[in-house]
Amino acid sequence: LIDEQIAQTELVKKDIQSGIERTEVAIKNGVALRNTADNLKAELLKIKQRATELQATRKGYADMLSMFIGQKIDEHTVFEKPFPPTISSEINRPEIELFALQNRAFDLQNRLITNKNLPRLSLFLQGGFGKPALNMFSDNFDPYYLTGVRLSWNLSGLYTAKNERKQVATSQAGIKLQQEIFLFNTNLALSQQRAEISKMQELITDDSEIIKLRENVKNATRTQLENGTATTNDYLIAVNAEAQARQNLILHEIQLIMYQYNAKTTTGN
Repeated sequence: LIDEQIAQTELVKKDIQSGIERTEVAIKNGVALRNTADNLKAELLKIKQRATELQATRKGYADMLSMFIGQKIDEHTVFEKPFPPTISSEINRPEIELFALQNRAFDLQNRLITNKNLPRLSLFLQGGFGKPALNMFSDNFDPYYLTGVRLSWNLSGLYTAKNERKQVATSQAGIKLQQEIFLFNTNLALSQQRAEISKMQELITDDSEIIKLRENVKNATRTQLENGTATTNDYLIAVNAEAQARQNLILHEIQLIMYQYNAKTTTGN
């Protein structure tokens, strides 16, 4: 924005210098007083002061940016205006993935509740030496082994499973509500940002037309100034009106880019 303002002051300086030259011609032709150009010369000095202030401000911001990013930046560094981003209507915010992970965690909890209350079937093998072994009528040490199938079922879990599932369902409903509220607020913010983008685009279109009209008035007033039919004040008013129109265009273009990148951040794309 500051670079654009500096460039704009250069245009104003050229316009005022042109006005001074036209006024001097009028003075030579006897259609203007000798002190008529003083008004424009004073305004030219003010514009030069404004340019000096902007250059100093730019240097201050450049020094701060240099410290933040650890790279050398000086008054000769050229900053590029960001390209307008592509804005998608799809929301890919990290919060959406977080909600999905939380829902998957609830699904796992439900599966865990189901699994821990299922009957468990297992095989077993037991062996050893005994006197007697499996033959109760033998007095010798004999090896033996037993194999079989064991069924176990913890029935106490069946009484708590219902409450556990209810707690999981309540928590899951809470997460779903948070997700709906988040999506609603995100879409609401995105709708507002799109409205601002549309407004800025319309303002920029109007700014371009206003600049053309203000430039026509300035050029006509400059010709009148040389012919002695317009005063230096008339010319300065026309110059400043055009400068203000250009400033408005610069501001609206920066605001448009800002709203576009805000919308891109809102969607997470």
